[in-house]
Amino acid sequence: MPDNGCDIVVVGASAGGVEALLRLARACPPDFPIPILVVLHVPATGPSVLPLILDRAGPLQAIHAEDGMEMNGGGLYIAPPDRHLRVNGNRMHLDPGPRENGHRPAIDPLFRSAADSHGRRAAGVILSGTLDDGTVGLYCIKEAGGATLAQEPSDAVYPAMPANAIAYAKPDYVLPVEELVDTLVRLASGPGARATREVAVNDDQAPNPSAEQAQRGEIAPFACPDCGGTLWETEEGGTASYRCRVGHAFTMNSLVARHVDTLERTLWSAYRALEERAAMSRRVARRLGDHGRLDSAKRFERQANMSSKQATELKALLDALEAAPDLGLDPVPDLHG
Repeated sequence: MPDNGCDIVVVGASAGGVEALLRLARACPPDFPIPILVVLHVPATGPSVLPLILDRAGPLQAIHAEDGMEMNGGGLYIAPPDRHLRVNGNRMHLDPGPRENGHRPAIDPLFRSAADSHGRRAAGVILSGTLDDGTVGLYCIKEAGGATLAQEPSDAVYPAMPANAIAYAKPDYVLPVEELVDTLVRLASGPGARATREVAVNDDQAPNPSAEQAQRGEIAPFACPDCGGTLWETEEGGTASYRCRVGHAFTMNSLVARHVDTLERTLWSAYRALEERAAMSRRVARRLGDHGRLDSAKRFERQANMSSKQATELKALLDALEAAPDLGLDPVPDLHG
């Protein structure tokens, strides 16, 4: 396990993450010496009160990160809604880049930037959540020689995100939140910090969206669920990642979940169209009947009955789809068997 200490901590959380972050904030000592950067999946619209909640919960100051803001000692820096948070040297940067795993802010961009800029002096922490945003980013920190930590799944309200991180990034520490903080305190007190390096802020945006090969990897036989474009597939840490021409990015779990959402929306549209067709056909049949055109009225009534039957069958399919197990509860299968 890394014993070189760290000079930055990056934390990712999703569903159940507020509770985990509250516990983390309460457990941090007032003299925690290094910055803690936090991404929590939040809606793009509306204000976020997470800094206020965490600021009241523990001794460390908690604020929203601002573009170009310099990190000064300890404190909690929270990604604001609808902006990715990245770190470059001793400064934080915000950008409205393409969503990753369906989120902005997403965890992976912060973790990758920490790995690039701070290397072996970075520590990454994955807390409660569904699916697997952060798994690839945590793997990047591990590959850079940094410390990797995950909440014990049985300690998390939603265990899938830490469970996926454990399965693929194989973090150095898997502990309840309070013990994760104890470990971070020890790492922050390790050997002195080295100078960080400046890197490109848009580290992994599409290198050239107009190029024929716009992304690394092999072209995948799937479409991007956000824009419908081509996806390129790469593999890191035993798990597949997908990125489209303009930069929307997905892990395997997230891609499956987003396509299920797309399928559900499509089926609901079809169900609505069938019900509307049945209603319109009955309306036409009634008006034709009122004017004595009984044969035509019967034809439209048969059409209405057929549309209603098809709608009923489609609704049963939708009910079965919604009753299916949550795809985010378990780690995806190991690509290496």
